[in-house]
Amino acid sequence: MARSINGPKRIMTTALFRRLVRQSSDSSYRQAGPTKSQPSEGEQMATVMSSIFAFSGVTSASFLFVSICAFTAAAGLLYATSAFAQPPVAPTPGPLPIFAVDLHWTRLPGTPLDAATLAGNGSEPGLYIQLVRWPPHTSLKAHSHPDDRYAVVLKGTFYHGFGDRFDEANLEKRPSGTFFTEPKGVRHFGATKSEGAVLYFVGNGPTAIMDPEP
Repeated sequence: MARSINGPKRIMTTALFRRLVRQSSDSSYRQAGPTKSQPSEGEQMATVMSSIFAFSGVTSASFLFVSICAFTAAAGLLYATSAFAQPPVAPTPGPLPIFAVDLHWTRLPGTPLDAATLAGNGSEPGLYIQLVRWPPHTSLKAHSHPDDRYAVVLKGTFYHGFGDRFDEANLEKRPSGTFFTEPKGVRHFGATKSEGAVLYFVGNGPTAIMDPEP
């Protein structure tokens, strides 16, 4: 039910609302002329809202306020709809505990580690996001990467160090929730103990494992 500020109550029925939408759309197209394309969804929304509030007797100030609220709500709905419309990640046999979907894990060549790409492609130029799963009691000797990498320990405890050779005495404990970096060209190494770890990496490809320690 819609109520006029300066007049009696008026009832906005479903049939009337549809008629206003149709009339507003037809009117906008006629005003645009035969050589101009159909009005955008935003223009149609504004025209419909104007017709509805004109019918209800709402003042221009109130119309502006409500229009802003309606536009904000509509924009949020469109954003949410487009976000949820994205295709899901390809399913795999092993579930990832921190996500609601399964991810496709593949072995990183020459390592005991598994990786799952969330966005981008690490082998191509551009941003990539990748999960790396370290099994328990795993170590990786010193190596480097051609890009700056930013990481968060999502699960478990990771042991990380910098240097030209793997040195257990120089490993730093990085528990779940720790943020760390691996600068471009800087050699580093890592290990896990009994619980293993899942790391979240963001970088700018192409990336690779470079200069591995013999």
